[in-house]
Amino acid sequence: MLTSELVKAARGLVRWDQVDLARESGVSIATIKRLEAKPGPLGAHGPTIAALQAALESAGVQFIPENGGGAGVRLAKRDGGLTQEEGMADPPPAPPAFDDAFRAQLHELFVWRRDVRRFRSEPLPGGVIEALIEEACLGPSVGLSQPWRFVIVDESARRAAVTANFRRSNLEALQAYDGERRTRYARLKLAGLEEAPSHLAVFVDEATEIGHRLGRRTMPEMLRYSAVVAIAQMWLAARARGVGMGWVSIIEPAAVAEALNVPSDWALIGYFCLGFPAELCAEPELAREGWERRLSPDALIVRR
Repeated sequence: MLTSELVKAARGLVRWDQVDLARESGVSIATIKRLEAKPGPLGAHGPTIAALQAALESAGVQFIPENGGGAGVRLAKRDGGLTQEEGMADPPPAPPAFDDAFRAQLHELFVWRRDVRRFRSEPLPGGVIEALIEEACLGPSVGLSQPWRFVIVDESARRAAVTANFRRSNLEALQAYDGERRTRYARLKLAGLEEAPSHLAVFVDEATEIGHRLGRRTMPEMLRYSAVVAIAQMWLAARARGVGMGWVSIIEPAAVAEALNVPSDWALIGYFCLGFPAELCAEPELAREGWERRLSPDALIVRR
């Protein structure tokens, strides 16, 4: 059984810091920090634990099972440049085949993903937010930079500060409209900040050196795009679990960053409410309220 103590000891043997382990394992730094902060067995899903162990073993670490004297770690002897484990490694698993039934269900997942603003009050089961973050971290990122940073907002004072900022920003947005459009805007429910049991902020670390700046010289905004893709992946994973997720964009990023006390190099990408939805519908709420309508994909395609 892999524990936080064994992971830290193994990193020490190969002279890795948490950034090195994140790069080699594909597990986010935020997840590694969370796992190492709690003594004892790692509180993560099997694939995450397997990825950490595989990365450390590929660097030459051997995990010694409990044998009466306690579990431990050691460096494997090298033979021809390979550890014994590497020389006897199992072949990689065959990739899964996705059939028509799976593709049909995946399409339904896309159709039923909604920007949720109405939530039931009961809390999500323990570990759900962390599991969704792990699935978000499987998303692609420019240069494998993994620039996303997740802040789970539990403290009531910080939530209240974000909610107050939304109210001010929403009032300013209302005053920017006139006539019927203003009346329609006033009817809209644009956030579930007070009802949602869970709040999550997603930032991008614009100073990260992970990925060695690959793919960013001409398009530095790719860091932000990478975080957005992770959010989209998390959104679908949430819907697949029956969890609603709503993006609150009528807020001031600088004020949210200050309320959450994050590093100055972190830029806000989105603030999200999560919980079990109070209603489910395949049609976007803004379409139902007559604010806007969906365009046909044919209207959005240009050929050159």
